[in-house]
Amino acid sequence: MEDALGILTGSMLVSLSLHFFQAAGVFIGGTMGLAMILNEVFALPYGAVYFSLNLPIYIVALRYMGTEFTLKTFAVITLVSIMTTWLPTLCPLNTISPWFGAVAGGLLCGTGTVILIRHQTSLGGVGTIAFALQKLRGWNAGFIQLLLDGLVLFAALVTKDLNIIAVSILTTVVINLSIAINHRPGRYLIS
Repeated sequence: MEDALGILTGSMLVSLSLHFFQAAGVFIGGTMGLAMILNEVFALPYGAVYFSLNLPIYIVALRYMGTEFTLKTFAVITLVSIMTTWLPTLCPLNTISPWFGAVAGGLLCGTGTVILIRHQTSLGGVGTIAFALQKLRGWNAGFIQLLLDGLVLFAALVTKDLNIIAVSILTTVVINLSIAINHRPGRYLIS
């Protein structure tokens, strides 16, 4: 029950952050950012694109992270795909300031991600690949994630100008700082 509530809460916060990012016109890295680019360039539904991009990730997750992690991650990706489809109708946002969207959305995304990590799951995508490469090859998952996020933000230049890319970099910094500050194994144990 705790995992179910944690997965629901983390997925809702991440979905709300994506709603902020889209209203602000900013991008993030990773699979979520790639889905945003494909959504904008080809007018494909975000939730369906995000879900589809993660299909091959389940193989990596199952092999290197285990069955329980994979099933929980499937639940998260499904929830985020559904929620991002419904949020524009349930909570319409025409436009918000890119700076506010970057900071507020980044904090929501980082907090949601920490909740998901604490429940032994993820948002799939490049994070799962990074962890698998760390486990398999000993490469630093943080550097792999940073490289892949950078490539996605570079790809966003197809649809956005340099000012929005700069704000999008701020978004990625806020997300990662939020995770770094709030996720420290053993920090919240009560003795």
